[in-house]
Amino acid sequence: ACLLRLIKSGANKDRQKMCEQIIASVAANIQTMLEDTKSKFEKERQNLLKVLSGTSKEQCESSLNEEYTKLQETYEMFCEENDAHLQTFKGMANKSWLSFSQVYRVLLSRFI
Repeated sequence: ACLLRLIKSGANKDRQKMCEQIIASVAANIQTMLEDTKSKFEKERQNLLKVLSGTSKEQCESSLNEEYTKLQETYEMFCEENDAHLQTFKGMANKSWLSFSQVYRVLLSRFI
């Protein structure tokens, strides 16, 4: 019984560490994507300011709409990638739990 508790404790710690690493990795990816998006948006804003200085109101509105569309597409892509990362994480966590449960049942059946 003591051996089972030690194995269970070790498996739980390993699973928790793996989950923490996955979360940290996803968080880093999200942060990088946000920084990239912010940088691209700032560059586009600077370009837009240059364009705005010498164009008519109609051209300004058209450029603004184009930039808004680009931003919206980037945001949608970010959301899709974020959802994919979260689904991957959930799948990995479920697989880890199932694997642990199977090992636990085998060990339990051997010692009982």
